[in-house]
Amino acid sequence: MADFAHVDHDATDWPAWGTLGLDVFLLQSWDSGTSSSENEQRAQLVRKYVASGRLKRQSYMQKAATNPPQPSEAQVSQILQPLRSPALRHVADKLMRGNEIWLRTDYQSDDAHRDICEQLEDVDAGENLAEDVLILSDARYYDFGSAWQRILDILPEVLDIQQDVPESAQNPGTYRNGDFRRRLEREYMASESDEVMAKAVLAKQQDCCEVRLLFIEDHETHAADGKRMHAVWLDDFGDVVRENRVTLQEACDYLSIVGEGMGGEDPIWVEGTVGPKYVRGAQFGPPFETSE
Repeated sequence: MADFAHVDHDATDWPAWGTLGLDVFLLQSWDSGTSSSENEQRAQLVRKYVASGRLKRQSYMQKAATNPPQPSEAQVSQILQPLRSPALRHVADKLMRGNEIWLRTDYQSDDAHRDICEQLEDVDAGENLAEDVLILSDARYYDFGSAWQRILDILPEVLDIQQDVPESAQNPGTYRNGDFRRRLEREYMASESDEVMAKAVLAKQQDCCEVRLLFIEDHETHAADGKRMHAVWLDDFGDVVRENRVTLQEACDYLSIVGEGMGGEDPIWVEGTVGPKYVRGAQFGPPFETSE
């Protein structure tokens, strides 16, 4: 496996204070008079930032890029620095440049991690995982066990790839294939009587809502033969759209097909478990509004 796929967590180059969207949000939102502890307030604000959605986060990212604040030493030491180390700021900056993410959350055996990396040499299109993903592997930061969601508490940038977002973006998927997604919603409602057709259409509709894929290397990945990783597709609010257990070959095949714009048709996506907010009757699930 290419060494450059593993993100360097000892890098000495990292974004200056005030130059990340999260910095801007924290500095603007900090309440010195709250009854919460500083640690509690930081955690609450990061989760609020995640839950605000991509459109709102984009405004903070734009300010950070064009007119970044100049936090005082007191603000840095009280608000920004305790949240995450310079190393994680370096990671945050790399995440926003794109790529899927391989997140290692199990650190019981370094040999097991090396083994799964070496196995990619025998997988067709193995370079898709070996070279085209960012591997986050450092026990100091990601020893989450099964609680992979904690990545969003320290790196909400998982949800943000640098790109222009139109002001019309209001819902998951609206800024990504928005018109196409709405057409699929109407098509789904018209095809509900055909279970096979409705399933395929819903898979394509929900594919429009995911913004980042995580391949999670956890304890279960190494618990049995086959090295099955936990694939999780997230929307721009950090909600699970779909998830599945996938082999290395399935992961590499998916990355090939998604590059051709056909991710919504791949078996690991179609057969994946639908996230709680995307099931029927939930906030982002069917039935859909069919009016223009």
